[in-house]
Amino acid sequence: MKIVEEPDSRTTPRSHLRRPLRVPFHHADPTGSASIVALAGYMQQAAGEHAEQLGVGAKHLARDGVFWVLTRLYLRIERAPRGGETIEIDTWPSQRPRHLYLRDFRVYGEDGAVIIEAASSWALIDAARRKAVKGPSWITDHVAFDVARAAVFPDKAPMRLEREERAVDMTPRWSDIDINGHVNNAVLIGWLLEAFSSDWLADHALSALDVAFRAECRRDDEVSSAITRIVGENFGHSVKRGDGAACVRAQSWWRTSNR
Repeated sequence: MKIVEEPDSRTTPRSHLRRPLRVPFHHADPTGSASIVALAGYMQQAAGEHAEQLGVGAKHLARDGVFWVLTRLYLRIERAPRGGETIEIDTWPSQRPRHLYLRDFRVYGEDGAVIIEAASSWALIDAARRKAVKGPSWITDHVAFDVARAAVFPDKAPMRLEREERAVDMTPRWSDIDINGHVNNAVLIGWLLEAFSSDWLADHALSALDVAFRAECRRDDEVSSAITRIVGENFGHSVKRGDGAACVRAQSWWRTSNR
């Protein structure tokens, strides 16, 4: 078992950010574990903090009229941390394929064991045109890459649902909207689970999740969250606007909970 030492700026390479975090009890879901919304939020916070340290954060990019948008997130979950547990998050930029920037994550439990590994891809969006752009050339001068990967995306991105076995309507709230004027990615991830019954969620634990973010969702949009079983405990998901545009497509893998 690996014992994780306290983060130390003298030993943690510049390409990494490593931070401890105590899971607030109000971030726990009815099972007592951190919700998927909270986990996605922790990763988003760590990514933003590290980007600021590297000089490519929101305030730096604003001068060029662009901002970061998460385009895909893949998580492998051994277990979710419990409310009150002190975890540690390690994150680093790993690669730059074409116009995207990849960032990986590892989450360590209180005993030092790896409990979550994740890969993410990010694009730069022109704030005025709301379109993906290559971005200013100076970004790569600031980013220190570590090509080691915590996780690798599945070969195929989540596909459009051919049918919807169960769907529920969602209403974006003011508190769901982030500084970029759309529903935050962590909230969208939480909406993916809303089509499951409460009993099913209580009896199962998420073991992997692959999420592709495709379109913005705004405060006034009508939204539905749908699921369909692919095979066994593998499900396809979509969150769609009223105009039919998919905000999110995803696949999830589950196991029977041993709580």
